[in-house]
Amino acid sequence: MAEVDALCPTKPRSSGLCSLVWSSMREAFWVDCSRGPIPSLGELMHLLDSASGSHCESPTTKEQAMAQRRNLPLGPNSTLTEGDVAQMYCGNPLEPEVEKVVFVLKLALCLLAYGHSTVDAEEIFRCVCHKAGLPTPCVTMGPRDMQACFGAGPVHLLRCGRGIIADKMKDTAQLAICIECGHTPFNVRQATAFLDSIIAAPLPYGFAMHCVALHCALTCAAFCTYQGDARDALAVALVAPFVIAASKLCQSCPALGPMEVLLVPFVIGLFVPLVWEYIVPVAVDHISVMVFSLLLVWLPGSELIYGVYEIKMGSTTIGGSRLVSTLIQSMLLALGITMGWQVFGSNAHLRVVGNASAFVPFQGRHSSIDWRWIYGVGNLVMIPFTLARLHVRLRDMLQPFVIIYVSLLAYASLTHLSSLPNPMINVAATFIAGSAASLDECLTGTPAVLPLLPVIIILAPGSGAVKSVLLALQTGHSEFWSTSILEGTTMAVGMYLAFTLWSPV
Repeated sequence: MAEVDALCPTKPRSSGLCSLVWSSMREAFWVDCSRGPIPSLGELMHLLDSASGSHCESPTTKEQAMAQRRNLPLGPNSTLTEGDVAQMYCGNPLEPEVEKVVFVLKLALCLLAYGHSTVDAEEIFRCVCHKAGLPTPCVTMGPRDMQACFGAGPVHLLRCGRGIIADKMKDTAQLAICIECGHTPFNVRQATAFLDSIIAAPLPYGFAMHCVALHCALTCAAFCTYQGDARDALAVALVAPFVIAASKLCQSCPALGPMEVLLVPFVIGLFVPLVWEYIVPVAVDHISVMVFSLLLVWLPGSELIYGVYEIKMGSTTIGGSRLVSTLIQSMLLALGITMGWQVFGSNAHLRVVGNASAFVPFQGRHSSIDWRWIYGVGNLVMIPFTLARLHVRLRDMLQPFVIIYVSLLAYASLTHLSSLPNPMINVAATFIAGSAASLDECLTGTPAVLPLLPVIIILAPGSGAVKSVLLALQTGHSEFWSTSILEGTTMAVGMYLAFTLWSPV
């Protein structure tokens, strides 16, 4: 029997291959149902109590602890290490406080990297520095970088990769809240360990599950955001896999990363005419529904609203750069779609409509579906997929789901049942969403911006910016500043009023 096994090595290889495939499938379709890497707020505040903290340790023990962490990166996607920061304080009066300096810088980079607004991140940073007993910092935060200086200490110029990872954003913000509300001084060593566990924690959804959530969110957008019908949703569902594949390719290849804002719309402009001509031959006014549904998560809506909000809060340079970034991103998206359209779009337009067109048609269309079905039923499906796409853990979805659903229902009710103009409806809807999100932040510590992001994504204020650029390509006339900026301003005003009203709480 041993001789047979020796002559037939395929059996253990097959078993090993099956195990590898099964392990890969489990990882790809992973769904995290746990509470995350940090305990509840009460337990966390207790553990951060400095009764057994590092403030009473000898200098030798602190040096040993720093030596063990010397090669750890300072933050997510940061090339700077903790040892690099510690070395900057050799011979500096703040050298005994270097552990605290490293922690607050790492916390700030995490807040930026996981999607927190720069205005709120600066405020959190200053509060945590005060709790740590550090000198009042001079700090300026941008979307992907920050500058900070503590008293007479060196100036830190730090960069990080930025994205929206809701579960890590929530955990990092809750850690900061516990520090702000806890004892002084707090246990820096324990707080750093919690922050490390947040950074190292796996994402709540595997690669395949995240792709499925994104695909479903884009498909639902044809119905819920742009009020299309089943044919539009079918067309989006057919094109979405190619769009997601292009996006994932850019994200996995650093050389292609900057090309995502061009490659994704190019793929949309390439495949939409094919689906329109051969599979879903609908009227030309359906094209805009297909195109903008597929662009949903790449539209610069959050950048538009954040830019106005930051200018109102005093960060004029950062806010202004965001608005310029919104304009450039809108141009790139529109150019990408138009370039892709040149391959098959003109012939498809000729065969379906009767005349050739080198530009993407984006005529508006009136929905024949009752708005109660769209906002009352459709959002029951779209909101969970949108939250999953933002990496919200399954067990953390209930509260943001309720906030988002009620806010969108209020927006639809004001739109269809009141005589208010659209700008006032935008202000009222975002005020309702911001107030509910702020109340949730007071009760649970969840950042108020987390439920607001899906509201912004689903309402898609960035659509107007891309439409303005497409109009400029076709006619030479654009209404970007008079329409898109106004729409972003009205939503930012509602958010600002809500946050200002709840800030004393």
